[in-house]
Amino acid sequence: MILAAPNRGEFLEGVEIAVLTLRVLAGDVAAAAELDTRRATALDEARHLPTNPMRGEGDVWGVHKRRLAAHPLATPRPSASCSN
Repeated sequence: MILAAPNRGEFLEGVEIAVLTLRVLAGDVAAAAELDTRRATALDEARHLPTNPMRGEGDVWGVHKRRLAAHPLATPRPSASCSN
């Protein structure tokens, strides 16, 4: 599940992304801009992660993987009733 906790602490950013998505679906333009900014930031941060993290640094990729998975899951898709 996308909201599962990483090794240490809880990953609550998925909830924030889901709430922003609900606001976007309700027509909130500011929420759409925030969601786009968060998506771009998540991609940029992931691009700069080390390919071989040092031992003892913890799960460097864990939060980023959860964040990157949360965005497409939250992206609104047309429902079957909207198709022609």
